[in-house]
Amino acid sequence: MTLLDPLDQVIDAKTVLGDISQGGAALTTRSKLLPGESVKFHVHMPGGRTASGHGKVRWIAEERTSFSRQVGIEFLDFGWGGFGKLQEELAGGAPSFAPTSEAGVLDALLLGACAAVVFLIYRASAAHPSSLDGSLPVWLIAASAAGLALLKR
Repeated sequence: MTLLDPLDQVIDAKTVLGDISQGGAALTTRSKLLPGESVKFHVHMPGGRTASGHGKVRWIAEERTSFSRQVGIEFLDFGWGGFGKLQEELAGGAPSFAPTSEAGVLDALLLGACAAVVFLIYRASAAHPSSLDGSLPVWLIAASAAGLALLKR
C-alpha cells in the first residue's frame, strides 16, 4: 500500500499492510501521521490491479523498537471501481457485480448512462442520418470506450 498526502506527494511507498477490510486497513509505516489526518492511498493487489482512494487516520500505536508505528486508516472513498476490486480480492478473486456501496451504485449508474448514450446516438442516426454529419462512428466508439474504461477501473 502506498500512502500519499492530499496534494499527491508520496508519504510512504513501502507501508506494510497488516490487516485490511472493506472499511479500512491497519498498516505499519515510518511516517509521522496524526489521528484525523487525511491521506490518499493505492492498494496494490495481486495481478497488478490497484485500488485508489482517500481515507482518514483513525488511530496510531507507536512501536518503540524500530521507529515504526501501527496506523489505522478508515477508507472514505475509492476511485472508479476501486471498491469493487477490493471486494473481489477480499472474496478470493470471485467477481461481484452487485453494487453494495455508494461507489458501486455510482459505477453502475455511469455504465448505464454510457449504454443509454450509445443507444440514443444510434437511434438518432437512424432517424436522421444527416444530423450527425458522418460522425456516428466516432461518437459510438467514444461512448463505447468510455463505458469500457469505467468497467475496467
